Amino acid sequence: AYAGDAFTISPLTKDINNIKLLIPSLSPDIMPVLGSNPISALMLADNMLKNSGHAEGDIYWFTDGIDKEDIQDIRQWLNNSPHQLNILGVGSSNGAPIKLTNGELLKDNNGAIVVPKLHGNYLQQALGTGQGKYSQISHDFSDIKALLKQTVSPQEKSQSKQQNLGDQWQELGPYLLLIILPLMLPYF
Repeated sequence: AYAGDAFTISPLTKDINNIKLLIPSLSPDIMPVLGSNPISALMLADNMLKNSGHAEGDIYWFTDGIDKEDIQDIRQWLNNSPHQLNILGVGSSNGAPIKLTNGELLKDNNGAIVVPKLHGNYLQQALGTGQGKYSQISHDFSDIKALLKQTVSPQEKSQSKQQNLGDQWQELGPYLLLIILPLMLPYF
């Protein structure tokens, strides 16, 4: 999660329940630094992937938009990064105020109500060509399906299947019953 700076909410995990538990608590209220600094979030995601032994990986970024000034920084980061960035734009071009947990609306330092507007074209420009996917949030799962759609060669598929097999358990329990059956005959 990020605002003026980036923070780790959960370590990288395959435990979906851990993430489900933490997501409802995400709110602008918990951010100690106001603002929007997407580069610090991308750098933190990059460090988390590298520290967990993943030199390459996909980063999924849920955002309500970026400023035009951030486009060049994000493109430069992408050019120097081995990661693919996939962006889910959350919001609308009209914008809407953000309601905090206490019922008030989010305000900036001057006391004005913050109304973030989604500029999907900025996010698409930041991705450039071939460096990731962009999708705007929708009421069905078409947005998530678009982000998860991958173009994988048949060779990569077979390599992936081989890596995921691991050791196969050989069940020999039924054969033990055949040995024990004659020993149980006198008890019958």
